[in-house]
Amino acid sequence: MTPLRLLLPFLVSVSLSACAAGPDQLAHDLQKAFQAGDIDAALKLGKFDSAPAPMQFGFLRAVDSCASADIVCTVSIQPLDDEYKSRQAAQAKAGMEISIEPLGLVQIETKAKDGSSHGTMRMPYAEVGGRTVLVTQRFSAAQLSIERNTSNDALLKNAVENNMLGAEMKSSANWQASATPLPAGGGEPGKAFLLETSQLVAAAKAADPDAAMRASGPRSILFVDKDSFDGKPIDMAKRKRGLRAQSVRFLDKVE
Repeated sequence: MTPLRLLLPFLVSVSLSACAAGPDQLAHDLQKAFQAGDIDAALKLGKFDSAPAPMQFGFLRAVDSCASADIVCTVSIQPLDDEYKSRQAAQAKAGMEISIEPLGLVQIETKAKDGSSHGTMRMPYAEVGGRTVLVTQRFSAAQLSIERNTSNDALLKNAVENNMLGAEMKSSANWQASATPLPAGGGEPGKAFLLETSQLVAAAKAADPDAAMRASGPRSILFVDKDSFDGKPIDMAKRKRGLRAQSVRFLDKVE
């Protein structure tokens, strides 16, 4: 069995008309939306504009996963615990902030029916205007400034050091000496990147997984392919949920 514990620290700015009346109702609404794989229903519980893309992606992927016939998801209300408080403190040091103090946690447990995997996702909730809503963290103004003013060279170095570009590059002591800087505008690789970016955004807006696959070329896109890793066909509804989840990580503007 493969355990996975995930705490998603993203900001949820919600429309009060779409919020639950209490934590139990919130849990009920989430259970219903997750079980049905209803991304629209799940998103009506909050507005995720200020949340970093990886955190939005984690939420939408959870909605998608819980709709699978071989997955059982259970939503429950839990108290704030030391683990959550410790994570929150660590995230504050990393430049994250929370707009309102949470009262408790919504916990979503996922289990494969064959026992091959299980996971736990927890999201804080709070009372806002007499309604129970999902709340969590966002980048502070200071951290946003740091992120937006980080140079391309620094981003590349961080990607290599954190093994985001493969172990081979990380293990190469002279990768910088062998790297070739691109000209202004990115040259031919830049043009190809801009084309792929625009095509991916168009595919996401059209909810067209096949177009997204064509745009991504040999790299493909996880969760959007016609077949699973074991060769089983994936139905179109699931592929569209996968594309919608992936789309929050697409770049819609490149300069």
